[in-house]
Amino acid sequence: MTLKLKNLPSRRQCHLASLLIVLNCLVIAWPQPLCAQSVSTAKIRYEQVMGQALNQINAGWFAEAIRSLQSVETQYAGDPQFDFLLGLALLEDGQVNAAMFALQRVRLTDPNHGEARMALARAFYEGGQLEKAQAELNGLLDEQPPDLAREVITNYLKAIEHAARSRQFFQRYYVGTAFGHDSNANGGTDQNQFLGFLVNETSLETDSTIAQLSAGGTWSAALTDRLRWNTNLQLSHRFNFDADFIDSTTINFNSAMHSGRKNGRSSFGVNA
Repeated sequence: MTLKLKNLPSRRQCHLASLLIVLNCLVIAWPQPLCAQSVSTAKIRYEQVMGQALNQINAGWFAEAIRSLQSVETQYAGDPQFDFLLGLALLEDGQVNAAMFALQRVRLTDPNHGEARMALARAFYEGGQLEKAQAELNGLLDEQPPDLAREVITNYLKAIEHAARSRQFFQRYYVGTAFGHDSNANGGTDQNQFLGFLVNETSLETDSTIAQLSAGGTWSAALTDRLRWNTNLQLSHRFNFDADFIDSTTINFNSAMHSGRKNGRSSFGVNA
């Protein structure tokens, strides 16, 4: 019995290229028994689950396919075709990390499984692990794949190169101004005496026209697929035209390293 994957509905447009490889290259076959009597119950169960999951994937029912396969995962984990179907369903369902785990099992047990390697490269790409995706794709390219597969792989490599360039380093500068009026620019009191003493003139409520000038910059550099260092600097000066004794200058600085993942984000750095 030989089954082929039909056209798979894609969750994202960027999946289309790799799905074409599945459509054109993937053939899943199980060994033919010598006779009906020699087919074990376990083998029948295996074929039933695989066939059901395959149909569910073809229909775009990825969550259902995952449930079908995970119900027997303890029995068949390590089988390359089983792990490939599970990894593909997980990937299409958006469970990238779990998909990587299943597809890496295929990579270990069947290093020549091209479709699994392509799916693993996709998982690395979607998980932001561009260096690993690039290495996997270059390995596939070295094996002289068919023209269609070569085109797909090349397109992914171009996308990775573009993403890598855009994240390497960028800088941005800005200048801003603001104008207004403050009825109590110095935050003073409207009483000219306190406990019988005259209040200093600079402590009396003073209204003033104000202006603020600010300038700053942002610098960002990618260290790895997941780590980025960001630095921000801002300088500003506030002019109080009728109360220049409270003119002020401020400097804000922060520099931090950010670690980004699909399921969260963490950072540490300094602020001043």
